[in-house]
Formats: sequence, C-alpha cells, structure tokens
Amino acid sequence: MKKTNFILMLLIGVVVVLSSCKKDKDDDDDDPIVPQTITVNGEINTNVTWLAENTYLVDGSLDVDNGGVLTIEPGTTIKFTAGSCITVGYNAAGTIIANGTAEKPITFTSSAAMPTAGAWSGIRCYDNTQSGTIFNYCNVKYSGGDEYYGSFHIANCKVTLTNSTFTNNAGNYTIFMYDGTASDGFASFTGNTITGNTGHAIKLPINFATQLSESNTISCSTGKGIYVSGNYNLADATIKNINIPYYIGDSENIELTGKMNVAPGVTFKFGSNATLSVGYDASGFLNAAGTAAMPIIFTTSVSTPDPGAWYGIVFRENAHSGCNLTYCNVSFGGHDTYYSGNVSIENCDVTIKNSTISNSENYGITLRGTGALSAESTGNTFTGNAAGDVGTNP
Repeated sequence: MKKTNFILMLLIGVVVVLSSCKKDKDDDDDDPIVPQTITVNGEINTNVTWLAENTYLVDGSLDVDNGGVLTIEPGTTIKFTAGSCITVGYNAAGTIIANGTAEKPITFTSSAAMPTAGAWSGIRCYDNTQSGTIFNYCNVKYSGGDEYYGSFHIANCKVTLTNSTFTNNAGNYTIFMYDGTASDGFASFTGNTITGNTGHAIKLPINFATQLSESNTISCSTGKGIYVSGNYNLADATIKNINIPYYIGDSENIELTGKMNVAPGVTFKFGSNATLSVGYDASGFLNAAGTAAMPIIFTTSVSTPDPGAWYGIVFRENAHSGCNLTYCNVSFGGHDTYYSGNVSIENCDVTIKNSTISNSENYGITLRGTGALSAESTGNTFTGNAAGDVGTNP
C-alpha cells in the first residue's frame, strides 16, 4: 500500500512539472514585443531589414553602399537629428526598398519635439544607386536643411518614387534631379503629393520632365513650380499638363533637338534673358498644340512684368517644317536685339495659328534671313508689341 501511494505521488509530481514547463513556454510566447528606438549611422553594406515595431534614429550620415540593401517594412518610422541624411550608392552599389502601403506608410521625419522645415537634411540617391530602389507610400517631412540638395536628391541614377507625400520641407527644391543620361531619372513617378514646401516642387533636366505624370498632386507658393534646365534631345516625348507652371531660370537657354510635344494647358515661365531655342545644332521639332479652352502659355516668371522680361522663342535653320504654335499665348519677350521678337524665325518655316502674341519689347514675330510664316498661319491676335506685329531683322 505504501509502495502504491509512493508511485501515485511520483506520477502527480511529474504531471505538475510538465504542466509547469508548458505554462512557462506559453508565457514566453505571450510576451509582448517591446518597441525600441535604435540609433543608426555609418555604413550599411549587407542586407539589413528595419522592422515596423521599432523607431530608427539616424544621427549623422547613414550610407547604403558597397553592396548594401536596406529593406524598410511598411509602417516603419525613421527619425533624423539635425543635419542628418541617408545616402545611397555614393561609392558603390546600394539599394533601398522602402515599400510601404496605403494603410502602413513609411515615415521619414525629424526627431525634434517641435520640428520645422529643414530640421534634417534629406535622402540622396547617387550614381551607384541600383534600379531596384523604390520609395512607395512614404511620407517625407521637415527635411531640406541643405538648400542645394533638397529633400530628395537624385543624381545619375534611376529611382521609383510613387504614392508618396512630401510636406513641410525646406530648400530651393523639394525633389532635385541632377543631370543623368537617358537611362536615368524616374523608373516611375506617379500618385505623389507635394504640397506645403518652401521651394520649387521639383528641379530636373527638361528631358526628364516628360516622365512626370498627371496623376501627381503638386502645389506650390506663388512663383514656384517645376524648375527645368538643360537641353532637350528626346526623339518624341511630351511635356504634360500637371496643373503647375514649368520654370526656366535667368539666362537659361533651352536648346531643343528631337521632338518635343507640349500638352494643352501647359504654362512655361521664363526668367530674365532666358530663351527657348529650336533647331540650332540639329533638327528640332516643337509641337505646341493647345486648344481654345486650354491654350499653352509662354511668358515671364516676373510677377509684375514689363515687355522684354525674357528673350523669346527662336526657331533656327534646323527647325523641322512641322514646328507649330497653335492656340498659344506668347508674351513679355523680345528682349534680344538680334532676334528681337516674342517669336523669331530664322531660315525656316513655322506655323503659328490661333495664338496671341503680346507685349514684346520689339516685334511680336521677327523674321530673319529666309524665315517665314507658313500659309496655315491664321487667326492670330497681336497686341502691345512695341515695334509692330510682324517685322524683319536681317
């Protein structure tokens, strides 16, 4: 009987021990994950994933380089101390995959308790940034502390930037695309919102302006918009109407070769002594076909302009015979004494119809050499041109 009782007690003890072990394991499974704030800087040169449960504090420069791949989970928050930035692909291959969702965007913001625009520097993608780099459903706020680079800097590489929001950023430009070849630029730029920032929404070479989509929502303060520069040489592409002006800087000469189509409703604003030149060194084709309801506007960026605030549009000897300004308004140019018109046509034929040519410092239209208006050039309105509507300047 004693032996039976001993065995029974032993079995009960084993059951209690096993039950206790199982309970301990269940307790481990139920332990909550404790969010952490993880400070990061230096270089990422391996595959690294940032988890949504943590907050990442960039303190200084964080470089994704030398084969590094940084994957950021949806819903992650990244904070930056004053002057801090992320750079990608500066010395060698680097990739960022920041693929958020509508429900769980990825946030890049300041670490300050009460942040202001320019509180941190920004995100910079350089020459060795890999084509898989993506920023989708990202919020970028309070950056742009370096006026030159802007909040999001792209140099000689290709980046996908979609469904993202840029607000309360400082700097001359929110997004600054520096140079690049035909294979660079935006792999995709759709569904973005850029609003409430200090400077121009985007600065980019005019070739890459054709990559901008109407699906983006962009608003700027007065005198700001899309800042374009450089020369245009695409075979056949279109500058789209994204409901905000395209700006050309002071003394900037946009040389147009290839074919540039301009959508109805587009507005170009030119700085002092700026020019749009078509067909100088090689064949150039400007197809600016607006509509009565949505004319294309070429004018000055000066808020209270006088005639001669910019040079004008110049069609030269290599301009394609199909060049046309249809339902266009061209105003406040004519400052160049050599070409001396809001529109100047030199040794080529151009069609200008149903357009308004106004407030030139010299002629509305100037013809040089064998330059001529085509027979289809009808329905135009001239007003306020100092030297007359159409004149010659041999």
